[in-house]
Amino acid sequence: MTSRWGPLANDRRLAAVTDLVADACGTGGTLLPEATHRGDRLFLRAHGAGRGQGDARIMREEPFGARGHRELVDSLDTAIEWANAVPFALAAYGFTNRADYMDRMVDRVEAGNLSINTLEASLPETPFGGMKSSGSGREGGTEGLHHYLTVKNVSQSISIV
Repeated sequence: MTSRWGPLANDRRLAAVTDLVADACGTGGTLLPEATHRGDRLFLRAHGAGRGQGDARIMREEPFGARGHRELVDSLDTAIEWANAVPFALAAYGFTNRADYMDRMVDRVEAGNLSINTLEASLPETPFGGMKSSGSGREGGTEGLHHYLTVKNVSQSISIV
């Protein structure tokens, strides 16, 4: 998981993401060896933590920073339950080689963006936005323009009744 992403907006965001990763490791997670600070002031290489506990803060909070987290679960139902248990739902990611699992994720995962077998969450021509506490509305795609439009319903007949 070598990554070039990880620029953060400010020192506060760097501290918050570092704290989330430390909490994940403190609850049984394992920090991946390639997850290191690059040395640039506000650049944090994408962190990865796995095999931790489902109650780690990283499982419940929106990080707004470079970090990855993976959990081993006993079933797709458990994974979906954990994904839907958080109050935030900007994006969700799932990886599987089973078409029936893909269909179940599409039907049941509560997120504004769902990426299956890819880390691509959005493109400029597609709508991007969250659900739950991650906000409402969309940017990108034609859906991003709807906020700026006013709908007017007109019923008209050319003959007088």
